[in-house]
Amino acid sequence: MGGNITTGVEMLYYGLGNIFMLGGAVAAYVRALQGRICKLEAMLSEYKLYVADNYVSKQLMSESERSILDSIRDLALRVDRIIHNGRE
Repeated sequence: MGGNITTGVEMLYYGLGNIFMLGGAVAAYVRALQGRICKLEAMLSEYKLYVADNYVSKQLMSESERSILDSIRDLALRVDRIIHNGRE
């Protein structure tokens, strides 16, 4: 009977050892995933900032272009008026 108890205890220790080893491997994997997630979140934040900067620049450029084109149209209308008034 003594042999069975030792064998049972040894099996229990082996079983617990395997469970703890597996738990440690899972914990290490989770820690690695958390590190990757933090890195990706930082990269996403940088990308959002880049997009916001470029979007604002493009929007400002579009507004400036529209303002310049409106000014050119107004100038062309004034020149046309001067030319037409001079002919009459």
